Amino acid sequence: MKHLFPLISLLLLISLFNIGCSKDEEEESNEQVVNYTTSFTNVAITLQDFIMKTQVYESSNYDELTLDETKKVINDFITSGENFIKSVDEYEKYKLGTKSSSWLKNTMDSPCSMYDAIP
Repeated sequence: MKHLFPLISLLLLISLFNIGCSKDEEEESNEQVVNYTTSFTNVAITLQDFIMKTQVYESSNYDELTLDETKKVINDFITSGENFIKSVDEYEKYKLGTKSSSWLKNTMDSPCSMYDAIP
């Protein structure tokens, strides 16, 4: 009788892990992964472009530049900032969209077997 309660507890725990693992056997949409990767990459690329345009904008000697060159520097700076904000907005929309998905709500972040728990 002493060993009955731990045995039942262990069986319940194992059955809970199997419920979470049933979602792992279903096929994931590769499109979600590709879209997330693309949006994350776009954020990194537009951030790099924005940083480079910011450095040009801040370090330019406007006294020596012509009016057209000054306009180009300022417009490039503004455009790169707007592109960065758009890419971050797209990334955030994708991120919020996946948080509310039923697939993520139904999965558990737990190991599916004892072998998964071993580092």
